[in-house]
Amino acid sequence: MAELKDKFDLFANTRGTGEFVAFVKIENKTGRTLDIYIDGNYMGYLYADETSVYTSHNGTTNARVFDILGNTVKEVFYLQPEQTFTWVIRP
Repeated sequence: MAELKDKFDLFANTRGTGEFVAFVKIENKTGRTLDIYIDGNYMGYLYADETSVYTSHNGTTNARVFDILGNTVKEVFYLQPEQTFTWVIRP
């Protein structure tokens, strides 16, 4: 349990300062519907060949997607305030 708390503390220290918002744009090129998670929060699903933009805080951001077959991919990136990061997911 202490290890988990240490990881959360590290995560909190990697967030950007202030209440700035940043954006993650995900383009689904997989041919399958994806479940989208940003910083551990479920953001919804994205159909094949669709694109959507999700809000996040600035700083280190973790994104993960799952398909119906149980496949998952993840990406960690650093967002500047008001920046839009585009993540294209291909099979």
